[in-house]
Parts: sequence; C-alpha cells; structure tokens
Amino acid sequence: MGCSVVVASTVEDGLAINAAPSPLDAALHGVTLVGRQGTAVVGALSIRGVLFVFPTGYVEAPLPRAYRGHASVQKRFTESLIREALMAFMGLKSV
Repeated sequence: MGCSVVVASTVEDGLAINAAPSPLDAALHGVTLVGRQGTAVVGALSIRGVLFVFPTGYVEAPLPRAYRGHASVQKRFTESLIREALMAFMGLKSV
C-alpha cells in the first residue's frame, strides 16, 4: 500500500507510538488490545489528529459509545478493503 507499518499489541505500546515524534497518517486500531479496551489509544490518536479505522468482528455494540458509527471494516477483510477504508476516511481516491 506504500506505507510504513508500526505494530502495537498493547495499550502501552499504542500510547508510546502515539507519543513518539514520528508522523502518523492513519491507524488501524482494534477495539481491544490484549483483552483491554483501547479507548486511551484512540483518544490519544484523535487528539493528535490521526485518522483511524476499527477492524472488527462486531457490528456496533462493543465499540465504545463515543466511536459507534466510526469507520470500520469487518473481520475477514482483505488488504484492498483496508486500503479502501483508509483512503476513503482520509478523503483520497483509491489507487
């Protein structure tokens, strides 16, 4: 997709990556990270202005109330679905 990928598997990792000075254009963020709600991470991403998409197996209920209706892709997704969701959310045409 022409991007650099940084992986965070815990809430602490996600917060550390978000706090780093390197640029983040967009994020794919799970609802939970190692069994913990990731609301602190998505809150920090939002404050920083980083766009994010939830990959999820759920429709709406398990998403934090503040993020229900937020961009998401249903699990069993493909790279092209992830690309389309991120591009659409960033207001860019798909390549």
